[in-house]
Amino acid sequence: MLLRGILFTFAILLVCLLFSKDSAARAPEPPKPTRIIDLKNELCAEDLQQYNIPITGADFISNDELLVYTVCRIGSTVPANRDKFQASDLYHLKAVIVDLKKGVIERRFDWPTHGKGSGVRITHAGDLLLHRDNVLDLISADGHPIQQLQITRMSLDDNTFVSVSPTIDTIAVSQGSETATGPPVTSAAVYNSRNLHLLQYWRDNADVWSIGASTGTAVRSALRGKLLVMRKLSTGPWKTMRKENAASIGVPVFIDDDEFAVPARDATLLYTTDGQLQATLRCSIPFKAIVSREANALGAVWVKFAGHNPDPGRPKLTDAGIDIYRLPSLLRVTSIPINPPPSFGFDAAISPSGSKLAIVDHLSVSVFEIAHR
Repeated sequence: MLLRGILFTFAILLVCLLFSKDSAARAPEPPKPTRIIDLKNELCAEDLQQYNIPITGADFISNDELLVYTVCRIGSTVPANRDKFQASDLYHLKAVIVDLKKGVIERRFDWPTHGKGSGVRITHAGDLLLHRDNVLDLISADGHPIQQLQITRMSLDDNTFVSVSPTIDTIAVSQGSETATGPPVTSAAVYNSRNLHLLQYWRDNADVWSIGASTGTAVRSALRGKLLVMRKLSTGPWKTMRKENAASIGVPVFIDDDEFAVPARDATLLYTTDGQLQATLRCSIPFKAIVSREANALGAVWVKFAGHNPDPGRPKLTDAGIDIYRLPSLLRVTSIPINPPPSFGFDAAISPSGSKLAIVDHLSVSVFEIAHR
């Protein structure tokens, strides 16, 4: 009986070993990029890039056209005139539209600007929203101007923060002074992204400027008390939706007019504008949420920092990846690691149909195919 028991145990161990080897052999490999495009010769050298978040940004215009931008120092020493842009300005916002099928540049843009805080994003309608200081320019994808808006500053030290919704015709704009003393004062507004018409404006004592908006609701995070708060555009006041023990709530992104995603401490959370938590998508350290323009795919971008107290300026990342979910089912269709780990200022975007993912880091674009499931 003893011999039989030993033989039986050995057989079980052998089966388990073979099964584990077979399972490891059949484990799917991480997706690999279908195309990698180097843009160093198209934009500028990395040491001439200005510190932005993101340092290099990316948005899809169509399923096969990608906009990539960065702010470059071009070497001029001519002083800039506030609210005016000229070719002699020290900084230029440079952008290209890449044909992802052919791997070639379709169009190039070069806009003088006054440094960090500038960017260009794609609206829900597929137009370009150019942001330089307190000036917004709405431009068609082929470069024709549509509308311009100059936002009145509260003070000369104001920074202007712009958040363009990929799925709704809204732009959220906020201002706050870095040098203000006493309680912080923030002005905020929501505009229609098709014509830059004002939908709502308010002032309050918010201490951060990460605002997302639908046509009827605004959501923001706050450092004091580590809160996620929401208000109806027309009525207010702010309603507290979530408290955290650490400053770990990111920028909200609306999926549709009544639901938004927001990175929190250890998950990407989906809320309704009624304040109901709809889903909790667990991940390591959520960095940002991205949504396809047709609202059929959600990307939960996560990172890991070097050490427990990352540098608040340019912390080093030791790991990063993106989990892709189908909407509205929230079925996770793939997880894409970013190797080697990217710089802190990297960016990612999902194509309008949810069929492609683009990751831009160190002026290089990696394109991945996303399976339909």
